[in-house]
Order: sequence, then structure tokens, then C-alpha cells
Amino acid sequence: MKVADNEWKGVILLGLAAGLRIGDAAGLAWHNVDLKRKVIHYFPQKRARASGRQKEHEVPMLPDVKQYLRARQKARPSNSGPIFPALSQKSVKGNAGLSNIFSRMITEAGISNEPITETSAGDGRAVYRLSFHSTKHTFISMMANQNVSRELRMKIVGHTSAVHDRYTHIELGTKSKALKNFPRFLSQALGRPRRAQEGSKKRKREPRIAD
Repeated sequence: MKVADNEWKGVILLGLAAGLRIGDAAGLAWHNVDLKRKVIHYFPQKRARASGRQKEHEVPMLPDVKQYLRARQKARPSNSGPIFPALSQKSVKGNAGLSNIFSRMITEAGISNEPITETSAGDGRAVYRLSFHSTKHTFISMMANQNVSRELRMKIVGHTSAVHDRYTHIELGTKSKALKNFPRFLSQALGRPRRAQEGSKKRKREPRIAD
């Protein structure tokens, strides 16, 4: 996140710790977040395009996301309107779109990200080995590593199937409980909290063992 400005850090965090797609994350407004209930609720753009109808999706707000949003809320004079005023004005596609900007940021960060020509669409547009969608893959993989069930993972990220939607209803509290041990991101990007730093000073160094 070092090459990202504050808005981009928030959008990336929403991908890594909530599984939002880039357009959904950048387009969030303050009415989409409930800091008291610790939940984000929004209408996924892809689902609306695919089905022709909108269905609101709810995802638990992890501590990193709440911390970021609370800090951003305090820095703004008004708690209405878009959370990311600059990014919300950009389209997802196009050379100056969010997807390409993110791909260039990956390169600026020193991460190898070779362009791959997309031939199936027939429009010659370039896609990259790593895209913003990689953050969603990371989120899902980390949930799996935390032993979150496949059913809950599907519900949390909004992956649907006829069977799941017809017979299963997962409460927000159940989703939140499943993510209680999810790893933190902000301690690495913004520095460790003071208590953690003070505690680390008190730890004794482990003796080095010669090879």
C-alpha cells in the first residue's frame, strides 16, 4: 500500500478484508456503512448487470476496515456523499480507469505484473496477471485458511447459487463470528499500535544459534 494514496488504501483494504470488487469499493457512500453494527451494505454492480435486478449484499466490517473508515469519517466535515470522492468519479474500464490505475500501481510497487493480451473478448484490450480481483481471491483464500466453511465464504463474498439462496439464510452475527480471527493489515501498512511496540521492547531476544 506504500504507493497508494489514502483513498486507494481504503479501496484496496475493502478488497483484501471485505472482498469487494473495485467498482463497488470505489463507489461506496457513507450511507453504505454502519459503524455501530459493523456492517457494509451495498448493491453489487456485477450482480445487477447479470440478473437485471438489484439485491443488497451485506458483509461484516472487520476491525481494519472499521478503523480506516472511522479515521476517514473524523477527517471529513460531512458524513454524507461518497467515501472516496476522487475515485468514485472514475470508471472501472479504460486507460484512465480504476483497473488500469491499480495495475500500474502494482508495477510501481516493484511487483512483477506482466500484461496478458485478452483474445477471447476480441477487443485487444490488455489484462494483467495480477488485477484488483486478486484481492478478492486473497480474502477468500485467507478465510479458507481460517477454516471458514465454504458455505459461509460464499455468503460473505456474495457468491450465490440457486440451492444456497433457496435453502440457506446466514445471519450477520454468524458471518462476523466466522471472521473473528482474520489477520490484520493496517498494523503493517500504518505502523504497529503503541501498546504492541511497547510490548515488543520488553520481550527478551532469542539467542542466535550458529549454523
